[in-house]
Formats: sequence, structure tokens, C-alpha cells
Amino acid sequence: MLTCDILGTYTGMHQPMDDEYLTKCVVDPVKRTFYLYSNEGQEKSIKCDSVEEFMGVLKVVRATCPEDRLSYSNPII
Repeated sequence: MLTCDILGTYTGMHQPMDDEYLTKCVVDPVKRTFYLYSNEGQEKSIKCDSVEEFMGVLKVVRATCPEDRLSYSNPII
């Protein structure tokens, strides 16, 4: 079990049916922002102020978010 200020207490991808859970996480490395989407339609964005903070949050996300729910934004060229 992992506890995080952003994701709360997380026990893995198998969540009880009546609890809200993460369905998608989009990482925007250029903006240093994480976009979180829940099964109940709630959306949250987490903006990191520094590269160190971004890398710390990214480490937690990669450790807890299943790969099929994690994606990265494409940079605008």
C-alpha cells in the first residue's frame, strides 16, 4: 500500500466497485503537469513548480499507475 498526497492511499489497480478510482493519467513533461481522471468524471491537474518535484511525482505515478492508464502528451512542434 502506498500513501501519497496526490493519489491518496493506493493498493493497486483492483479497487472496490463503489469507490472512485483513477482511470487515466496524462503526463505533460513540458508543462510539468499531471492530469488525473476518475471513473466518476472528476478531473484534477497537478502542476509541479520544479524539475525535482516533477520527477518525484513521476516516480510515484510510474510505481502506482498501471501502464494501460498512463500516457504522455505530445509536445507541440
